[in-house]
Amino acid sequence: MAALGKDGPDPTPGASAGDPPPEWAYHVGKAARSMPAAASFGEKVMQLPKPWSDAALANAQRRSVNWFSAGFAARVDQAKREIDAGQARPEGAVSPVTFLSGSTLARIGQDVRSPNGRQVWPGFDPSTALLAISDRQIYHAIRDAKSARETVAEALRDLPAWVASPKTRTFRDEESLQFAHEIAEGVFLVAVVRVNSLPTRTKDPAKASWVITMKVIGATQLGKLRELK
Repeated sequence: MAALGKDGPDPTPGASAGDPPPEWAYHVGKAARSMPAAASFGEKVMQLPKPWSDAALANAQRRSVNWFSAGFAARVDQAKREIDAGQARPEGAVSPVTFLSGSTLARIGQDVRSPNGRQVWPGFDPSTALLAISDRQIYHAIRDAKSARETVAEALRDLPAWVASPKTRTFRDEESLQFAHEIAEGVFLVAVVRVNSLPTRTKDPAKASWVITMKVIGATQLGKLRELK
C-alpha cells in the first residue's frame, strides 16, 4: 500500500444504479440458514438466466450440507428421544433440507411415460429450488419405522447430505417426486416430495418442494416407480 502512496485500502464504494437488488446484497451462506431466507433465495434463484442459476444452485447445494445439517440432525435426535419416551410433541416447525441442483430441476422438468407406458406424465415446473420438511414428517417417519427405528433415524439425520448426493436415485409417480437412499441391501428410505406445495399445519408455511412423507420400501416397490436419469 505504501508503494502506491496509500495508508490503507480504498473506501467501499457507495450504492450505484448498476448494483444488484438489495435482496441479493447479502452473503448467500448466511441468508440461506433460516427458513424465510432460504425460501426467498429458492424462489429468486429460479428467476436468473439458466447458466447463472445452475452455478448458484451448485454452490448453494454444496454449502447447504454445512448450513442445514447440524440443526436438522438435532431436530431428528429430539424427535427420537421424545418418541422413545412416549412424549412426542411435533409443533409444525419447518426446516430447509437443501436446494435442488440445476441437473435435478432439468430431469424433473421432462415429460415421462408411466411405468406401464399408458400415460404421459407432464414434467414438474418448480417455482422454487428449495426442498423443505415439517417436523411432523420427521416424527411420523421415526414412529412408523418401529423395529427399524434406529436405522431410519440415522438416515434421517443425514437427509440434507443424501438428498444432495449424486448417488441418490430420483424417481417419480404421477403426482410426486421421490428421492431413494439405500439404508441396507435392497432396502430404501424414500423421501416423497410434493413440488410447489404450500403445506398446512406448519409454523412457517412457505413456497417450497415439501417432503410430505418418508417411507421404507424394498427394491420391488421401487421398481414400480419411474426413475429419472
